[in-house]
Amino acid sequence: MRRIDKGSFIALSRRAFISATAAGVAGVVTGIEREAGAQVAFTPRVSGLTLTEATMAHLKDAIRRGGYQMLKVVTGWGLHDRSITDPATISELCSLTPITLVRTTTGDRYHVDPNKVEEEIAPWYAAKEKKRDLIIELGNEPNTVNDPDGTGAFWASRSRAWKESYIWENRYYLAEAIARCRQRFPWAKIVTCSLAPRTTLDIEWFLQIYAQGTDSPLHNADYVAVHAYNGPGETWYQGQDLPLVLDLYGRYAPTKSWIMTEVGLHTDETRARKGERMAGVMHYGESSLVLPWNVWGFCYFHLKLDRDGNPVPGDRAAAYYGEGDSAYAQRVNAGRLRRTPVGWLDSIDPTTGVASGWAADPDTPASVAVHFYASGPGIDGIRFVGGTGADLPRLDVNTHLNMAGHHGFSLRIPDAWRNGTEYRLHAYGLDATGDLNAELSGSPKAFRL
Repeated sequence: MRRIDKGSFIALSRRAFISATAAGVAGVVTGIEREAGAQVAFTPRVSGLTLTEATMAHLKDAIRRGGYQMLKVVTGWGLHDRSITDPATISELCSLTPITLVRTTTGDRYHVDPNKVEEEIAPWYAAKEKKRDLIIELGNEPNTVNDPDGTGAFWASRSRAWKESYIWENRYYLAEAIARCRQRFPWAKIVTCSLAPRTTLDIEWFLQIYAQGTDSPLHNADYVAVHAYNGPGETWYQGQDLPLVLDLYGRYAPTKSWIMTEVGLHTDETRARKGERMAGVMHYGESSLVLPWNVWGFCYFHLKLDRDGNPVPGDRAAAYYGEGDSAYAQRVNAGRLRRTPVGWLDSIDPTTGVASGWAADPDTPASVAVHFYASGPGIDGIRFVGGTGADLPRLDVNTHLNMAGHHGFSLRIPDAWRNGTEYRLHAYGLDATGDLNAELSGSPKAFRL
């Protein structure tokens, strides 16, 4: 597998990208304006938290309180009392939630290095039991390049020509990193780096260039990362972040599922109130712009605590650890619907013996597992054939269910069932939230291979 020499970037032809047709920018998916106080139905989304600074005990307590399904970690730091690079620690972190989102340190406010991505992600991929539940986030806010104080002064001081060259180079390495991850970590999912949501940092310019070409990072990743906060004194997302990102990502990635890999409340409210409000915007449409179906999940920011579990000075306004986690879960559980899986066994290809279809749990956009059984001559009842994840893209299903995520499946029927006998294949969706499993519509289907 070839490594990338950063000096080779000079060979990249910008004109070749400009002449390519921009992919997937037709149509707009934006938030829906609503009047204050209006109510919407509960919307299931994958919920998570971002580990920035905490002990393992405080992290576990936050997950227990909030009932989160996803944990976001950064490969190089985060825990006060453990080395996050220790294999035993990595294994434990991967086991804490069904979905593990791992952000690389390479690509943090600069270009992602595909060689370093391999090195950073390899131990996490090895440790995650279900590889399909590992999501790789490639860096962080490259439009804040060389911006340690968060002011954007360095970017603002650069010339237009310098900025354009930087964005194209950044896009090149991001596309290479996605391709490398496909080769090296084939079962993992990939989420792009998020851009800092400020117009002064040229977020749209980055998205325009990211969307171009056959190796478009926006469209070749499985998910698109989005950051959004409300600032001091702003009510829920009436500042610029949410309207800006919904407009821009709605134009440049309208068919992709989005993960809000950083979302936070910077307010002086109690932690419990912030937890209630997080549930309100994520699941009940209680924001000045209701989140679109594209938002598959989110990670709240911060779990940034000292060793005693108190918010780190300077980040108190963002924290809601403890009471906020509990309040979030209480409000979510009060509105969560309890439904069994839905889906279809669409077809069994008579030549290849591949069974295809889709399955989803309406209570969560997370992918579910599908198990297959056979009935027929010589079988008493039904016998297990195999299983797979319903984790392939199916935009028609997203539109039909008004839900983000990947819900398609494909299974090659094993050779043991290819003996010329006619059997019937039964497909069952496995519920992700503790309800009963369900046989899919269109099941069973006859096959002879």
